[in-house]
Formats: sequence, structure tokens, C-alpha cells
Amino acid sequence: TVHASGGNEMVRAAVLQLPSTSVTAVTVLTSLNEQELGHLGLPRDPAQLAISLGRRAIEAGATSIVCSPLEAATLRRAHYVVIGRPITHAPDPKEAAKKIRNSLL
Repeated sequence: TVHASGGNEMVRAAVLQLPSTSVTAVTVLTSLNEQELGHLGLPRDPAQLAISLGRRAIEAGATSIVCSPLEAATLRRAHYVVIGRPITHAPDPKEAAKKIRNSLL
């Protein structure tokens, strides 16, 4: 797993060094809202930033990306969706996972 904000060269280097490994690129952490992104000097639109980072990471050879459900539909090239708190903190994790899966179809 690499962070997509490291840039295409870093993602590509990971892919080249690990030819038999699926490299996953993390886009924008869900904890980074518009205000926090602004403080970091990054574009304030988390969705647009995630989409840009995700697309570039895939172009660099990443085989999957991690993003919020808000960007998943746009970034359909990702084969895996990693979802944490909405499932692990749900009263019925199995049902929560089913609902999330259905929302992405």
C-alpha cells in the first residue's frame, strides 16, 4: 500500500519493485475535510483531489485504490473497495457491508 499523493514516480517505483504484488494507492483520507486540506495547502475539494490522485495512481501501475464511497463510482477501475468504520462500527457489520456494496453497483 502506498499513498497516491507521493506521485506517479513513487507509485511506479513500488510497482516495479514488487512485480508479483498488487499495489494499492490510498487517495484522500476521510479525515481530511475541505478546511484541513486548505490548511495543508492542497485543493479544498476532497472528491476532486481523490479522483485525480486515483486516476494518476492507476496510470502509474497501481492495481487498486482506496477512496471514500463518494468517489468510488467515478473511479470504477478499482477492483477492491476498502471500507473501515462504517462497517466495523455498525451494530450489524454484515448488513452494513451489504448496504454499502449495493450502493456502489
